[in-house]
Amino acid sequence: MLAVAATVAGIAVLWFLWPKADVGVAPSQGSMAAGPESSGPPAWVSPSASGTSGLGGSTLGTPGSEMPETADLGTAWPDEGTASPAAQAVAVDALLNASREARRRLGPAVQAVLACDNSAGNAEVIARAADARRDQLARVRTMEVGALPGGAALVADLIRALSASHQADRHFLAWARRGCAGGQDADFRLGERYSVRASEAKTTFLNGWNRIAAAYGLEERGEADI
Repeated sequence: MLAVAATVAGIAVLWFLWPKADVGVAPSQGSMAAGPESSGPPAWVSPSASGTSGLGGSTLGTPGSEMPETADLGTAWPDEGTASPAAQAVAVDALLNASREARRRLGPAVQAVLACDNSAGNAEVIARAADARRDQLARVRTMEVGALPGGAALVADLIRALSASHQADRHFLAWARRGCAGGQDADFRLGERYSVRASEAKTTFLNGWNRIAAAYGLEERGEADI
């Protein structure tokens, strides 16, 4: 009997000491997905934006869209309720497109009057271009550009450019309405003088604007494009 008891006790000891497989609670699907083979950051980590997001891509002009650090435009984010930098840049670009259209109509009309070709009709074309410049000048004076880098200085340069262009248009109009018989009179020469001033102001404006335009995927312009 003593031998049997010792045998049973030995078996029990061996059972407790024998290494057993880890048969704990099976991992849930979520914990399995987070194992070593899973890729990407945890769900609570925001993925970084691509290098071109917001710079002419699908987020352009979307209020609240992030500006990538690579843009380095040196401006703080606008306060809540203010237009985004991208939206303000698009608004300036639209005004520049309108200015270019006025210029496109003005040049041929002036040349036609110089050639005594339908002076009265072309004088009206110049009048409409002058009206358009006046409206553009009024628009730029009320534009919100505070979210753009150097926005105030940028608008001041554009106001100078459009003011000189408008003055040139008015003098060319006064000349054109008198017909071509008088040649290049005092109003014509003043129109040319203001055109030179406008070109100088446009060049100054574009030195700052084209960097912003490039950052937001907008058209980079030359002086003749305003």
